[in-house]
Amino acid sequence: MQSVLSRFSNPAMADQTLRIASDGCAKIQVFWTETVRDLLLGNKDCSRMAFGIAAYLEMLRGISTSGQHYPISEPAYAQGQQTLIHSDDYAAGLKLPAFDAWRDLDSHILDHQVVELRKIIRNQGVLAALATLPA
Repeated sequence: MQSVLSRFSNPAMADQTLRIASDGCAKIQVFWTETVRDLLLGNKDCSRMAFGIAAYLEMLRGISTSGQHYPISEPAYAQGQQTLIHSDDYAAGLKLPAFDAWRDLDSHILDHQVVELRKIIRNQGVLAALATLPA
């Protein structure tokens, strides 16, 4: 843990945080797909994964819970996909390519949870959304 903290406190590594946090589309496809597919195929509780997806989609909007704007680095998304990201339709972002790897499965419960969690995050904040998850 200390090595991680010292690495990020090093001014020579200043770009690392943004680089690590950017291109979430690729990271979701690589690191989340197997878990999401397992949850969906096994009819398991998807609420924590739904929270992760909802938080990611809200982050893409580039607006903090205090209303401040911040830059987003998502090179995988073309201009047309920006429309999905900034849509008032909470489900629109689920059409992004980050989620293509499980589109062949029945994800209506996961999708519903994502939409509901996005509403909570946007209107009440992240902590309120986290409070809805099972212990």
